Amino acid sequence: MAGAVALATEHLSQTLAGKPVYVVGFSTGAALALNHELENINLNKPTAFSGMIFLSPAVGLAPIAAGAYWQAKLGGLLGQDKLYWNSIQTEYDPFKYSSFAVNAGDVVYQLTQRNRTLIADLSPAQVKLIPPMLTFQSVVDNTVSSLAVVKQLYQLMPAFQGHELVLFDVNRIRSHNYLLIQDPLAEFAPYWLTNPLPYRLSLIENSPHNEPHVRVRELSHKFPVEETVELALTWPAEVYSLSHVALPFPIEDPLYGH
Repeated sequence: MAGAVALATEHLSQTLAGKPVYVVGFSTGAALALNHELENINLNKPTAFSGMIFLSPAVGLAPIAAGAYWQAKLGGLLGQDKLYWNSIQTEYDPFKYSSFAVNAGDVVYQLTQRNRTLIADLSPAQVKLIPPMLTFQSVVDNTVSSLAVVKQLYQLMPAFQGHELVLFDVNRIRSHNYLLIQDPLAEFAPYWLTNPLPYRLSLIENSPHNEPHVRVRELSHKFPVEETVELALTWPAEVYSLSHVALPFPIEDPLYGH
């Protein structure tokens, strides 16, 4: 996968002939884009991207992901082919697998561990070479770790480097609040109580005086106090969180829009 990213990036750079290249990565794709730049920096090579946009990046996974390798090994030992798969579905999408192989989970886990090692080994001067990142992440995500995006990536960035994080809170209308056993934002608080933040944080949350509507609350190293802007947006009915954030496709799209 890393080789495919390298080939595509090289092709784009040659085709654009010196124009800036911006990469958009979703989930594992975001981790691969980050890895591409971290590997370049680690090898003292020039970075390829002028900026990186991440959607629910696979910065960290649940601890159980580390067991994917052993699940596949157990399947081979017992002769149980089904243990090689977390789910098996009908394959109808030419651009996305419907089934999920255990090996895929292991590969993504190895990728996240590699990125963590690379970041930890970079010098302060090298960390400053990471291109500006703009990330969209829900505080509730059952696929990747939302906290890892903050703890293992953004909190490690130096200030004034143009990094931005947009977090979507859960829908906190009163009827939903009764269902929350634990506030999903609570584990993020320790990282935001120490100001100034080394990045710009935009939290999309319910407007306290108009429940279905949302607002954006911004924190940044540039602002000594919070800035709040009411948005002309409302939570759709029966939507409780955005979970693993993805981009919608327009109805006119020839493949996904019909």
